[in-house]
Amino acid sequence: MLCSNSEAAQCAKLLISGYPNSTITEPEYYISQLVSLFINFEKEVVVRAVSPSGIPSDISKFLPTIGEITVWLNKRAEYNERTNRYAALPLPEFRSTAIENANLFVPDSVDGYWDMVERAKKAPDKYHRYERNHVCVDGEIKDGIWIPSLWWEERRGKVRYSGLPLQVKSDLIVGNISTNADC
Repeated sequence: MLCSNSEAAQCAKLLISGYPNSTITEPEYYISQLVSLFINFEKEVVVRAVSPSGIPSDISKFLPTIGEITVWLNKRAEYNERTNRYAALPLPEFRSTAIENANLFVPDSVDGYWDMVERAKKAPDKYHRYERNHVCVDGEIKDGIWIPSLWWEERRGKVRYSGLPLQVKSDLIVGNISTNADC
């Protein structure tokens, strides 16, 4: 909501009081300029501007010009608009932990592929999927299987688990890894 005339006048007086050593040759003119400027901005922006942590702390120890105040208000208004726009965006849908996702592609040409296929045969479908003609990072097209990255780490001896599906240890937090295994 835009700042009203009375709110703008009150804020203009607050701003001037933030500079106690300043003398204004024509205070009525300066205040009327501030009021006509403030009514063009959201009340939130103007109140922030005249607060001790606003213009008085950002602009020199001397009373700022109308131009300096305009620049400050425009920057703050843009910041608020950007913040509100980001806040209105929908939150991303995060995938759950790596153990619950088939997030690592293992090509059929890689040593260990058949171990992953055998493991996948014993696991629920949500832990794996087969893919033909997958385009790898290097541009090659290969067939293979998508598995949880923890399966591959366990196979390589980095992580020790027992049983299928894997049991995640409470002290291990794994992010969502979207990579290719030696692809």
